[in-house]
Amino acid sequence: MKRRDFVRICTSVAALAATGAPVQGAETRRFKRYAPAELVDTAGHPLDAAKLKTGTNYLFHYPYVGTPALLIRLPAAPTGGISLRTADMQDYRWPGGVGPGGRLVAYAAICPHQLSAALKDTAVISHRARKSPVSGRDHTIVCCAHHSVFDPMRGGAVMSGPAPQPLTAIVLEHDKQGRLYAVGTLGGELFDRYFRAYRRELIREFGRGAARRQTPATTVVRRLEDYAAAVVRC
Repeated sequence: MKRRDFVRICTSVAALAATGAPVQGAETRRFKRYAPAELVDTAGHPLDAAKLKTGTNYLFHYPYVGTPALLIRLPAAPTGGISLRTADMQDYRWPGGVGPGGRLVAYAAICPHQLSAALKDTAVISHRARKSPVSGRDHTIVCCAHHSVFDPMRGGAVMSGPAPQPLTAIVLEHDKQGRLYAVGTLGGELFDRYFRAYRRELIREFGRGAARRQTPATTVVRRLEDYAAAVVRC
């Protein structure tokens, strides 16, 4: 990322948080700003958002080196301004999608029920473009561990199952040059619990202490199937 782009994004988000103004329509009390990370392809080039395929699971890591997130291109722009509530009864609003046609959304690939996640060995949570016996409709995010189903068109809201709150949303920004950045999170974070639950797995993949480091200036986006050895479908 060029220094001027980094400064521009940091300045704009910091100003919004300081004034209490909406961050892309979100309520800042549930918005947590992190250092922006540009989404890049496996060759390190800026991600071409226009080439992302509808319904494909793309995975990147943000806001920490070891926290997985799903990037999804939806079939249509979702409605913004969706009112949601965390497990500790904090209300917030999800702003909707970004990018070409406003169709790009991102969520932490960590289920709020028992922290089942998209890990290197096995991914038990993923986007389902087509209806399944568990999802009941097209374009859902399904955790196959305990059958929690989430709506990516409505901020990761719980549709069914035992999950106590929506998925943590990753806030994206798509700039005039066509570059895509992750700039923070929205909703209830579960990262501390996740780090404790998967301590051994994260050490094995990233090295001791590395998974808790904040994502650097770029984060690689790849197909979930190219990352995880097995993707569980249900």
